[in-house]
Amino acid sequence: MSGTSIPLTGDFGDYRIDARIGRGGMGVVYRAWQRRLDRPVALKVLPAELADDPLYRSRFGREAAALVRLDSPHVIQIYDHGEHDGNLYLAMQLIQGPDLGALLADGPLAPRRALRITAQVASALADAHSVGVVHRDVKPSNVLIRPAATAEDEDFVYLADFGIARRTADAAEPTAGVETVGVVGTLAYLAPERLDGEPARPASDVYSLGCLLWALLTGAPPYQGSQPQVIMGHAQGAVPQLEAPDQRTRMLNALLAGMLAKRPGERPSLGAVRQQVRDILDTPGDDRSPTRRPAPTLPDGGPVRARRRSWRLPLAVAAALAVVVTVVVVVVNLVLPTPDERLDASEPVGATCRPTTPSAAASDAGVQAQRVCATTDDVGELRLFALPGGSVETYLRTGAGQEPTALPEGTCPQDLPARQRWSRDGRGGTLLCYVLGENTRYAWTVDDQDVVAVLDGRPQVPFPRDLDPVAEYFAGLRYPT
Repeated sequence: MSGTSIPLTGDFGDYRIDARIGRGGMGVVYRAWQRRLDRPVALKVLPAELADDPLYRSRFGREAAALVRLDSPHVIQIYDHGEHDGNLYLAMQLIQGPDLGALLADGPLAPRRALRITAQVASALADAHSVGVVHRDVKPSNVLIRPAATAEDEDFVYLADFGIARRTADAAEPTAGVETVGVVGTLAYLAPERLDGEPARPASDVYSLGCLLWALLTGAPPYQGSQPQVIMGHAQGAVPQLEAPDQRTRMLNALLAGMLAKRPGERPSLGAVRQQVRDILDTPGDDRSPTRRPAPTLPDGGPVRARRRSWRLPLAVAAALAVVVTVVVVVVNLVLPTPDERLDASEPVGATCRPTTPSAAASDAGVQAQRVCATTDDVGELRLFALPGGSVETYLRTGAGQEPTALPEGTCPQDLPARQRWSRDGRGGTLLCYVLGENTRYAWTVDDQDVVAVLDGRPQVPFPRDLDPVAEYFAGLRYPT
């Protein structure tokens, strides 16, 4: 049995592949549309050679079945799994928000925000362990942020990429198939026992979560440098600590010391981690990013600092380019309103909105600028996206996660029209109502501005209880005249 090549776009069984959006553990992830159920999915397709390995096929089936049973608010939902043309695949919930790796590109997080995110990931891991699944690759790029938080203290995160997970009951089985080439995982977040070839266990995930917490607090993993330095850091290096001028930072250091203990048996349970996080959050303290203590010298010479390469344009060329760009921008601004001007015209009266950076998925769909607007306590956030002319339907399909032709008639839940025209205060467009995951979503176009607005129900309030507040909020919108 040999798998076929996977198209970048096109048909894959019941799925239409729209674009490649990343590479996860042992597979490529695509943004796709499941025709049978009219919903967007993240489709993970595994390398064809894995389907030829009977041991791996058996393990894949067991793990996929366990993940389908997993019901956790902070774990990416697995919709379906199977094989198509000799390729194993997983169809998963599609989250449009960024991952923590992208968030950390802007620097470390404030302690309260880092702790809240860590508590949610700990909850996800506890739920996974309860059905016998160990993640084995907890790291920032595998934690996705739902783009529905109105403020930093309302981040709602999902743990993703269980594609290399392994059932706890199988931990004593000999490693087989593709894994014989080495330990599966990411070195910067890998527990010491894994480096010794021991099987993954729940305590291994606790260690990786400790590395994740350290990265959120400081902007980098706990041990850095060359590969041998990182390995020696995990195996023998001192547990990193923060400067401790206050009680809360000292409590943080105690939590990190436990999670990053070298011996698995000395690490706290995930329940104990969550309780410690709650205790720290209840303790007053400075919420500025803490300072790490100087790193101890590692056995082969100490930390290595990466060099930055400087690229420079000749001065005359740079000046000429600047003149050309300036002239182009001036001409365009004289002809068309800017994306920000179009967003200004699309902000509801009384809304308090702030500009945000478009996610990678939104940028791929053509979003030129976006804003997040505060709402009431009853609904999630309101997001506004400015698009190039003629690309609104493309965004609805790929960015907002709604197939424009999927619901040309019929009803949304509770007999609300799924697709209807709206008009108010000189503005108008198309309103789409649907359920994404467990929450209601309204998406509407502001046609004369080439803007799409998206409003979600609160993530903590599952459908259908979140539907009425969303509908009432939309009905009360008013626009400047």
